[in-house]
Amino acid sequence: MMKKRLLLLIIAVLAVAVFAGCGGRKTDTNGDVTGDVETLLHALLTCPNDKLYDSEGTYISLDDSEVGSTEEDLERDKNAWKEAIGGCFAEDRFDTFYGQWERTAFLGEAYIQGDSIELNDIKIEDGDDLVKTIKASITVSNNGGTASSEILTTWIITFDGNDKIQKVELKDDGGYL
Repeated sequence: MMKKRLLLLIIAVLAVAVFAGCGGRKTDTNGDVTGDVETLLHALLTCPNDKLYDSEGTYISLDDSEVGSTEEDLERDKNAWKEAIGGCFAEDRFDTFYGQWERTAFLGEAYIQGDSIELNDIKIEDGDDLVKTIKASITVSNNGGTASSEILTTWIITFDGNDKIQKVELKDDGGYL
């Protein structure tokens, strides 16, 4: 009888320990973001960034004699992005992200408006291990630097089981775009 009670007690303690560890967040106590998400948002939101955004764009020619140089330009652009943030993504997810509009939304708008953008702060607002809502605070300064404004953007980032990014979605641009 005593062995059964002891066995039940041990099973109960182990069950509590197992379930207490489930569902926890992989964030620190103040919700700061580091690592891959920080690297990604720096690339998306810091402007100007001539390395990742070619203000001249890529000229797509209909002339067959120029197709090779166009393909080289596109490959050079993709390689620059892959070098900067490719390691942040789960296997085979970088190519999907590369085709999304979010990749150059802020970089392109800043170029058109003549603005510079500085990333100030990144915090996790909500989420779990697989999906997080991220708030990124940016300062947008006009071309002459005479005026600036603080803007809060919201991103939904989906992760795989190894903390690598699977999907990036801009939920709120803070009125910038």
